[in-house]
Amino acid sequence: MPHVGGIALQTLQEALVGVGLLTSDQWAVALESQKNLGLPLEQILIQKGFLQEEALLKALARKLKTTFVSLVKYRLDPEIVKLLPVSLARKYRAIPLFKIENRITVATSNPMNLMALDDIQDALKADIDPIYALDRDIELAIREHYRVADLMEEATSGEIEILGSVEAAVVEETPIERLEREASNQKIVSTVNNLLSRAYADSASDIHLEPTREKVRVRLRIDGVLEELPSLSKTMHLSLISRIKIMGGMDIAERRLPQDGRVRVRVSEKEVDLRIATYPTLFGEAAAIRLLSKEQLRTLEELGFLETDLKIFKSLIVKPHGIFLVTGPTGSGKTTTLYASLMQINSGDRHILSIEDPIENEIPGVSQQQVHLKAGLTFASSLRAMLREDPDVILVGEIRDAETAEIAVRAAMTGHLVFSSLHTNTAIGAIARLIDLGVEPFLISSSLIGVVAQRLIRKICPQCKSECEVGPSQLQQLGLEVGGIQAYRGIGCKECRQTGYRGRMGLFEIVQVNDEVRVLINNRLPEVRIREKVAALGHHPILADGIEKIKQGATTLDEVLRVTAET
Repeated sequence: MPHVGGIALQTLQEALVGVGLLTSDQWAVALESQKNLGLPLEQILIQKGFLQEEALLKALARKLKTTFVSLVKYRLDPEIVKLLPVSLARKYRAIPLFKIENRITVATSNPMNLMALDDIQDALKADIDPIYALDRDIELAIREHYRVADLMEEATSGEIEILGSVEAAVVEETPIERLEREASNQKIVSTVNNLLSRAYADSASDIHLEPTREKVRVRLRIDGVLEELPSLSKTMHLSLISRIKIMGGMDIAERRLPQDGRVRVRVSEKEVDLRIATYPTLFGEAAAIRLLSKEQLRTLEELGFLETDLKIFKSLIVKPHGIFLVTGPTGSGKTTTLYASLMQINSGDRHILSIEDPIENEIPGVSQQQVHLKAGLTFASSLRAMLREDPDVILVGEIRDAETAEIAVRAAMTGHLVFSSLHTNTAIGAIARLIDLGVEPFLISSSLIGVVAQRLIRKICPQCKSECEVGPSQLQQLGLEVGGIQAYRGIGCKECRQTGYRGRMGLFEIVQVNDEVRVLINNRLPEVRIREKVAALGHHPILADGIEKIKQGATTLDEVLRVTAET
């Protein structure tokens, strides 16, 4: 029999249509919408205004001869939760809530499943009182409250295979040998492996392990926002950090200084590069792990450009020479855009070289080099050497100092196409930044062909997307009139971990440097005057790009305001 959110479809129909809460026509419309949209039937009934959520839940509880509990704000007892194995919790969509004497109250999305209740009762070794809870709430509770258990279970599938050839530094001391032995313990190895698997499955870009006085805090950066996992025991801290260091070929004896490491592993049959950084804190060493995979490479079409902006962008990156800059704060996707640009123009008749710190992904057909400061290989020294290798296109990962800026600009003036990035908030701000670094305005005006400023915004989850109202104050922040925009949001589902967002895209502002703009740069006019000129030429700022993407239903108003607040 078909089920909806853990409840048999017939049971749901009897609970609603059978008692007159819904008409047969409304039920038929909801079923058809459910087929087309793929959303939970209960959600569709509420969205269409056929039922209030409270009335729906009370009706279901009455039909199931039980009571309803909302787990959204319910504080679960970890000691009671762990009495039920995670395998049964997931299998039967159930989670223990509290215990009184020898009876345990269990929330389940289908309290009529007698076989499931028997299995749960046997596992708990106590009598149970089943009560009804929404399937999505139980799924979220299981993900959150069993996360530590998941990490500490032995890996049963998708073991992490280290592909890089790395070894820890050998130190002939008994305490170090003990650390190596503890780091090889199956429990520690499985915890690290499962943490990596969890991060990869959730499309996390980074893992943070941060020791406190009593525990090890664990967080994942997903779609640019840190999400906290349940903490790990402080007794595991040294062994966990040692295991991570061994994987990254780092010195497990050195705890006083920051260290960097890198290793390639196989996670869920996919190759993933891990960039590892450890650093000392008040309560011991912390670790940050960045996950990099070939799947993160994007084409220009996948970045989120509006159609008109994409045409302008493509016209700039095929220029025969000049310098093209991508600007934005840390974590705004500059490297992704630069990589996409190289892939767009990469062909057999171009010699493309890059110098990066670090190399985040391999690009077929591009000769990539990594900065090595200890060996004296800086952006500037590498760039000088590259100019002797007859390049057509050069990627300089970032312009950080006056020497690199000067060489990059002069390379652009001598017939090379140079791509690079700068840390500025606006596209026009890149001009002032180059001048601050000591580059003469006449050199900038002669070499600069275009600047893109960008931010990353989260996209609305397509599975739970719905229309929403926009308040007057928010419209005022966007500079829009009341009723001037239709907005959307994600209401939260298991696909997006109840966040309402899944995946990211870019917000962009593109400035083409034409003859009129060059005159202003050469005359050292202030940023505000140059901004007025490019606005008159049809340039639109990042906020305008965000407003257009709100109208398209790609993101939310709150998200656009969040990432454009400082521009």
